[in-house]
Amino acid sequence: MEWTDEDTAYFASLANDVEDDNSKLKKEIKEKLISNKYILKALDNKQLEEAEADPDEYFGRSIMPYYIVHPTQVEANNFICFETRFERIGTRDMRNTMEQKRQQIVFYILCEQKNQAVTTDTELSGGITDLGIARHDLLASLLIHEFNFYPFKGGKARLIADVPSTTDDNYACRTLTFEFYTDANLVKTVNGEPQLINKLYAK
Repeated sequence: MEWTDEDTAYFASLANDVEDDNSKLKKEIKEKLISNKYILKALDNKQLEEAEADPDEYFGRSIMPYYIVHPTQVEANNFICFETRFERIGTRDMRNTMEQKRQQIVFYILCEQKNQAVTTDTELSGGITDLGIARHDLLASLLIHEFNFYPFKGGKARLIADVPSTTDDNYACRTLTFEFYTDANLVKTVNGEPQLINKLYAK
């Protein structure tokens, strides 16, 4: 089936769809990540650094909007993956009249074992160049600083879980979960115009 200009325009419009909180939230998360120079530096992607790449180039290479990393990755050693999810609040009967949902942002930090040591190109006080912190812990700290209590859609994200793990013998992982409450998808596009749907019909 051939793509038309109309098809392209329609799919492109979904990136800014007011009904889809997932795409809007992921776009906001992406912008916060790539605009934080400390997060980009801690990811330690040598190829992008040597190429003096723009921050946006880290997205899709060291920063992923989904949780999957190819096992034969050779370009990058460290990754931040993230997902979003939500659920309506209350019992089944209550959901017909509830206007809020519980939203979560989950970050998966994966750092290759051989790249866990964090060293600097300059000496700190006392001639220290090794920061003495594992890279996945450093990235977790930076994400917590960036996102904890950050306002999303009228709610404030709070860290509710910080769990270490390993994916295999090569990667150390840390999973951060942030949670906040927000409006429960009360907007519906009708004839190209976004409309606020009565909560009694937002089932």
